[in-house]
Amino acid sequence: MLLQGLQLVNFKCKENLSLAFHKKLCLITGHNGSGKTTVLDAIYNLCIGKSALQSQDKALPGALGAYFLLKGVFDHEFLSVVHASVAWKEGEKKKVLLNGKAHEKLADHIGKFPVVMIAPQDQDLIHLGSENRRRFFDSVICQQNPEYLEKLGLYLRLIEDRNALIKRYQETQHYDAELFDVFDEQLGSLNQFLLEQRNLFLAAFINDFESFYHKLSKRQEQVHIHYRGSSIEQPQPDLFKLNRARDVQAGRSLAGVHRDDYDLLMNGELIRRMGSQGQQKTFLIAMKLAVFEVLKRQLQITPLLLLDDIFDKLDEERVTGLLQLVSQPPFGQIFVSDARPERTLHLLSLQELDVEIIHLPYL
Repeated sequence: MLLQGLQLVNFKCKENLSLAFHKKLCLITGHNGSGKTTVLDAIYNLCIGKSALQSQDKALPGALGAYFLLKGVFDHEFLSVVHASVAWKEGEKKKVLLNGKAHEKLADHIGKFPVVMIAPQDQDLIHLGSENRRRFFDSVICQQNPEYLEKLGLYLRLIEDRNALIKRYQETQHYDAELFDVFDEQLGSLNQFLLEQRNLFLAAFINDFESFYHKLSKRQEQVHIHYRGSSIEQPQPDLFKLNRARDVQAGRSLAGVHRDDYDLLMNGELIRRMGSQGQQKTFLIAMKLAVFEVLKRQLQITPLLLLDDIFDKLDEERVTGLLQLVSQPPFGQIFVSDARPERTLHLLSLQELDVEIIHLPYL
């Protein structure tokens, strides 16, 4: 899959920007504040229907008003030339269109244009809470599995409703056992499905991840990702019923896949406790490259790869290893941002890679 053209209208710092891409390797340059990351996030948004860096669409419009528009032209493995667009306006439903026809729901768009972005914000996966890691893995599974996306959304809505029921009981002391039974049965079934899919994904992902880490680091430390949580420790169909009394006392649902976590390990210890900055960044890059491999294998579509500020916390040796790796099959079109293009161009010239340079003006 190739992105041939991109247009941003009132998206973050860009009032109106049109770009054309002619090569598989594109270097986006410009001074700080010129919008390099904005361009990469626009590409991601066009592929997924949401930002990689902002959780709410209302944070994305620029100075012209409460709206934004993104357009792109793709050369696609299955769909030939495709025109895609994402349009958002405050007070209206976001529109995601394919060749001028709007999707009924965002889920219909996800998975058609797989994309992987590597950015400095990935450090949050290591240093912040379990919600960040769940969101990361869930977003990847959703790209390749529409049923998972649908059932995850239903599960999270039911958790909210069950928590509201618990709060109502605490306030009124009226215990509706039949309604609790309905919630607990539905959630138990959904929980079991989501857990199985997470385990299946991790089994397909882990070997690629460990392999990429050792290719990038050329070192001997052992890395692993371990799934952990109450969903594994207790019988699935009865999980919520068994925890009902504890949940009522706590005021929320404490067990289930919405509380589980992924332990990111190096030599058997959490990497946030013992890994250097370079090791942690290499760990995260290996995770993202493994995501690329799994998506390509499952969808039979070559994802776009977005590399934002790749020199952040990486020495030249590791950056060289990364560029050597992604410049070869199975990787396809790659977008790299760098405020100092001379260093990236130097490394690319050593590998005799054909690169397209796109310089963004400050305004």
